Amino acid sequence: MDFISGALAGGPVVVRSTGRARRSFLYASDLMTWLWTILFKGEAERPYNVGSEQGYTIARIARLVAKSAGEGYRL
Repeated sequence: MDFISGALAGGPVVVRSTGRARRSFLYASDLMTWLWTILFKGEAERPYNVGSEQGYTIARIARLVAKSAGEGYRL
């Protein structure tokens, strides 16, 4: 997902998939808090979801980046 670089280079934001996959984002400080908590208090061999509860589709993220940069986007 290199949308920002593409938009800053003056090109369109290109999504090389259907755009339906979902991602979540955190502030770096929130991520570090959770990673340290898991390191010191977590259980071994147990998966943890450290993402935000709010998910966004790749297509939505591409549209937001393109709109912010004044560029178009295509799937």
